Amino acid sequence: MKNFFSKLFGKNMDKAESTVAETCTCANENKEECRETCKILVVSNEPTFSREIISYSVSMAAKTDSSIVALNIYENGQDFTGYADESCRRIDAFSSAASEMGLCFNHLVESGNEDNVIAQLHAKDPQYRYVINDVPRARTGATTFPVYTRATMRAK
Repeated sequence: MKNFFSKLFGKNMDKAESTVAETCTCANENKEECRETCKILVVSNEPTFSREIISYSVSMAAKTDSSIVALNIYENGQDFTGYADESCRRIDAFSSAASEMGLCFNHLVESGNEDNVIAQLHAKDPQYRYVINDVPRARTGATTFPVYTRATMRAK
């Protein structure tokens, strides 16, 4: 399996495993049982998510009958606890938007290299269907977000 992901990302997975230092899981406050569905991983390198990505990902999850996993990634390496606390305090708007649409929602806060963290999550859980980065791109008056699938990742 390590060979597969090292080919997939062009990196040594042993290094990838050592770069993910700490993890904090902030479950949704409803604590409801979620049925097994496909998941959309929404990634932000900030302790918060933009209103645009919240709206976009909730709409996409509703259309594709998917649940949402919001992931804050901390690549700095110092004061992970402060970053995790801030991320958990600022997740309410995202959680509420998903809840209003009847979607299952979870929140993760991880430390490490973004590519490595995402690869590890995919390796642990095959239910992730899409990954959306909270890095909007302006295109002729409209805002788009990078969305990719596991198949797209394999093609790199």
